[in-house]
This record gives sequence, structure tokens and C-alpha cells, in this order.
Amino acid sequence: MRLDPDTQARRLGIFARTFARGSLAETLDAVASHGLSLVQLNLVSTGRPTLPDVQSVEECREIRRAHDERGITIAAVSGTFNLLDPDRSLRERNLDRLEILASRVSDLGCSLITLCTGTLHSENMWEGHPDNSLRETWDDLLMMVTRIAAIGDRHAVTFAFEPEGRNVVDSVEKARRLLDQVGSSRIRVVLDPANLLHALSLPRRHAIVEKAIETLGPDIALVHAKEIAADGSTGEVTPGRGVIDFAHLFRLLRKALPTIPIILHGLKEAYVPEALDHLRAALESAETTDTFERGGVTFRYRESGEGLPVVYQHGLGGDLMVPWGLYSPHRGIRLISFDARYHGETRPANDPDSLSFATLADDLLALLDRLKVEKAVVGGISMGAGLALNFAIRYPERTLGLILTRPAWLDEPFPENVRMFSVMADHVRRLGPVEGHAEFRQSPTYAQVLHESTDSASALDGMFLQPRVEETVDKYDRIPHDCPSRDRSDWKRIAVPTLVLANHQDPIHPWVMGEVLAVSIPGAELRELTPKCVDIAKHGEDMQRHMNDFLHRHFHTGRAD
Repeated sequence: MRLDPDTQARRLGIFARTFARGSLAETLDAVASHGLSLVQLNLVSTGRPTLPDVQSVEECREIRRAHDERGITIAAVSGTFNLLDPDRSLRERNLDRLEILASRVSDLGCSLITLCTGTLHSENMWEGHPDNSLRETWDDLLMMVTRIAAIGDRHAVTFAFEPEGRNVVDSVEKARRLLDQVGSSRIRVVLDPANLLHALSLPRRHAIVEKAIETLGPDIALVHAKEIAADGSTGEVTPGRGVIDFAHLFRLLRKALPTIPIILHGLKEAYVPEALDHLRAALESAETTDTFERGGVTFRYRESGEGLPVVYQHGLGGDLMVPWGLYSPHRGIRLISFDARYHGETRPANDPDSLSFATLADDLLALLDRLKVEKAVVGGISMGAGLALNFAIRYPERTLGLILTRPAWLDEPFPENVRMFSVMADHVRRLGPVEGHAEFRQSPTYAQVLHESTDSASALDGMFLQPRVEETVDKYDRIPHDCPSRDRSDWKRIAVPTLVLANHQDPIHPWVMGEVLAVSIPGAELRELTPKCVDIAKHGEDMQRHMNDFLHRHFHTGRAD
């Protein structure tokens, strides 16, 4: 099912409270200024308490009018309070207030109220308590949620609780259990993948999210888009700067729950534009990825745009989203990328003998045949550059141009990389990704990389946190031991426009490799990038400028800016 852009826009919203303004009108104006038409509303944004003692029809209709005037829909209203507050009198008062809210929520144009399942902590509903796991605590929660389900029946309202790490329902399994025991269609779930993960589980994050959607399925009423950092903390991490794979999440939702609202929260207003850019790109990716098969392997690929075919491939340990983060193609370009074998969501990873540049290039050939692309500009970063070089040498009749970004291979393996990646693979095999990462960070190998480039060290950290890292660890042994070509005379036969992009202060991708390739490939252009460890934004700007200029001059695409 492919959703039109309008439908996609209506799916993505934000917590209205992200914008601290003096009035509801100003808050909604801020929401609309970001191109959003969906919110989760806490009545605090209207100057009222989350759970009111009194709520008139007129007040609710006034709130709804303010939203309608700006084309904004209320996806859900927050009704959060501690369902297991040790102060039972306060708990009962809040239950009465929840019913008041439920009786008026339809006047807001909404039928969903969100909840948390609570804790026995007496001061903070987001803090854990040793007795949260007791049987009597569960029974107390079951009684409360059953009463809330009855409120839902009386007012035709649905309630959705959110599994939280320090609440009684702190897992997908407990959420499923509560849903089944209550047995009411008035009780559903808010899914926030960040709440299901912690530092030790990050390498399994894809499988955990897949299991959550499989287990909870149509009982999911709302999705929260919150990020989690590489150390397992949430805080105010901007989506795209942590480890949640939102494109993967949105692909799962596309299949299981294609119209479910997705609400951004948990960050400061200043980071909203960056977060929305990332989430919109992830939604677009979910709608534009597909698969092809070769030799029993199912590859995931993505393409967008129309015009000159440009295949740009990720590096070792990356996936097909990397090119879209590095390069925004101008008009007249059809950008294509795929998850290389043993990477991303390409499966199965069951043949380590297939891990060679020649096989990777043959996989690319199969994709071009699938897409009926006769010739393409081929390129990539690091391993992707090696793949592109091999392809250009072996399939010149299918190659229009060549872009080699931060190459890490010449006509023989780079000894330092072979050693480093072999050490990483050994750590994963012996200790697993979490303990292996901790030990690797204490090694002289890591210390040397960190000394030369904090960005390169960060990239190595990320490789330990990849989903499926134990399953796909062979790539760190096999590919560094290979090389795109064993004979430099092969390079001299390349007869297409070639761009080589390299930078200094990069121990994994030394400047000299770019220099050697640029001298050896006839007519190749060498351009320098600002090192990422110096200025990551400038690095991206350099890439964008040089690639656009190269494609514009040689293939007359778009503008050279």
C-alpha cells in the first residue's frame, strides 16, 4: 500500500506542549508553522489542568474551533495520572476527573485518551518501585484499567496506555497480558520503541520492534516517535542523532498499521525542524523501498527522483539510508541505493564466502537489470566506493560515470583496516556486541583511531550497535581482506568521467588513497572534503557541492549548486 503525500502528512504530528506559548492560538500557530496538521493535546496547552474538575461543552468546542481554523486534528488527548498512586483518595479523584475528560473529549473532535499504567512510587509516576512486580500490584492495576474500560463504554471513548520502563507495564509481554485480561476494545496501547530498549538491548532493536508490532498488532492506537542515545538514555535526543531506525519502524507500520498517527515528542523546540526532516525522510523511505532477489538473497533497495540514474552505495556497516543522509540530489537525478549483502535488511546472511567486491558488484548488476537501467553513474563511500570501482572495471558497458568517496582500498587490502576490523569481529564473537564494545574501547587500536579522528572512532562505536551485528559479523573479516582490483592497470582502462572525494584526518580513509586513484584513473578529478571531525556540516556541504558540480558538468543535470 503506497500512501499519497497528503496521507503521509496527516500521519505525522507532535505533542502540542513542545511549544511553550502564552495561549492555545499561539501554540497552534507554532505547530502549523512546521507544516504539521496533527497533535497530541494536553489541556495544559489551553490553560487548563491535564485532568479538569469541570469541563464545559463550550470550552471544548472553543478549543476545537481553534484547531479547525488551522487545519489541525487532535489525534489524542493526554489523560495521564498515576493509576497506582499509593494515595488512594487522590487516585479516586483522578479517576473521576478522567471520566469528566472522557465525557467531553468528543466535543474536541477526538476519541482517544492516553494513559500510563503507574507505579507505587509515591512522588513520581515515572519512577520505579520494588513492589511494582508483585502479584497484588498487578491485580490492583487490572482492577483500575477495567474500571477505565467501563468509562470508555459509557462515553464511547478509547484509552491507550503506554509501556514505560519504570511503570508496572514495562514490556510488550505485560502490555499483551493486560490487554487480554481486561478484554475490552476500549483499551489499547501507545507504542514508543524507545521505551522498549536499553543499552544492552540496542543491538537487537530491529527484532524488538518487529516483535512489539507482531505481538500488539491492531491494539496499537498511536505511535510515539522518541529517540534513544547510544548509551540507552532518552532525555532530549533528536531523532536521527540516536539509534532508533525510524525508516525500519515506518516500514513495519506501513504493512501492519498504514494509517496510524505518529507523534513526535521528547525534545526541545529548537530541534523540531531537524527531527521533522529526519522523520519525513524516514516516512518517504518506507514508501519508496522495495526488494529484489539474487541467488537466494533478498535485497532491500530504494530509489527516488527521475532522470540520470545514479547508484550511490553505503560503506562497511552502513545501509541504504546512508546515501540520502550524505547527498540530496537536485532535479534530473534518479538516486538508487541498496542494502549490500550482510547489511541493513538484506537477508539471509548465511554465506560468508560471498563477501567480496566482485559479488557486491554483481548484486548491483542484478538491481540494474531489475530496474531496467542500461547504464548508470555508480559510486559510493568507502566500501561503496570499492564496489563502484569493481563494477566500473568489470562492467564498463553499464557505467556512465564513477564517484569514489573516501576510498579505503587500492590494489591490496589496507593493513591497518584489516587489523582493526578483525579485532572488532573477534570482540563481537567472543564477548557479544555490548561487552565486546566495552573491551574494544580500551584497546590500543581504538585509542589510536580516537586520537586521529573522533568521528572515525564514533563510526566504529556505531558498528557494535548495529542490529544483527552478531549474525553479520563475518563482513568485518571478509571484506577488509578483499580489494576491488588486484591490478592497477585495470584502473587505466576506465574511460568515464570520474570524481574522487577524499579528506585528511581520517585514519580509515587516508587522503593518499584518493590521491593514488585520482592519478591512476584517466581524467579523474580529485576534490577535498572538510574532515567530519573538523566540521561535519561543512563536510556535507562540500560533498553536495562537488557531486552536483560533477554531475551537472558531465551529464547536464539540474544546476551546479
